[in-house]
Amino acid sequence: MSVPDIATISEPWAQVPGASEHARLRWLQRTGCFDLTVEAAWRQGVHVRVPHAHCAQTRYHEPTGTLLLADGGRIITVLHARTQDIVAIQQRRHAAISKVSADE
Repeated sequence: MSVPDIATISEPWAQVPGASEHARLRWLQRTGCFDLTVEAAWRQGVHVRVPHAHCAQTRYHEPTGTLLLADGGRIITVLHARTQDIVAIQQRRHAAISKVSADE
C-alpha cells in the first residue's frame, strides 16, 4: 500500500479567507451542514499539504471528512477527502502529538 503525498503542516494560516459562492454551494452539497459555515469549518480544520490540489492552502475538516481549498485569499471549493488521505492525515497528526508529548 503506497502512502499518499499529503502531510499535516504545523504552522497555522492566521487569516481566515472569505469563501466564494461556489465554495459555499459545495460545502452545503458535500456536507449537508446548514448550521456551520465554510469559514467556521476552515477555523476548525487542520492545515494540510495536498500537492495535487493546486491551490495556496488546504485544510482538512475532520467532522465532515472534507478538504477546504483556498487560493487568492478565498476558499474556492470543498472536496470529499479520500479515505487514504484521511488515514494519512490522522497518522501524521497523532505522530506529531506523540512527538510533542515525548519532548515535554
